[in-house]
Amino acid sequence: MERTDRAERVLQRIISDMILQERVRDPRVNKLVTIHEVNLSKDLRSATVHVGGYVSEPELQSSVDGLNAAAGFLQAGIGRQIQWKSTPKLNFIADTRVRDSQELLQDMDRHGL
Repeated sequence: MERTDRAERVLQRIISDMILQERVRDPRVNKLVTIHEVNLSKDLRSATVHVGGYVSEPELQSSVDGLNAAAGFLQAGIGRQIQWKSTPKLNFIADTRVRDSQELLQDMDRHGL
């Protein structure tokens, strides 16, 4: 496994834990959102965090907005847990792939496919 792959998994776990443990106190962040994927830049200075879950699209976008507002807090929390030279700058984006796939499967079931 490549270094960036390991680092992405570590970030995914830490951010997920912080959300589940309700350390992010922004009321916009729905506790039902999940971190689907983290993509680190090659230099490990920035990370795109894909957020999804079984919530409505407005709730998902609100959660993403709240997480982006709390990005500095999350970065500091990550920095306390890992021993890297620097903590990547976090950018959260909505990821609707799981919900889109579920809707596609439901459509296929409805049409007998």
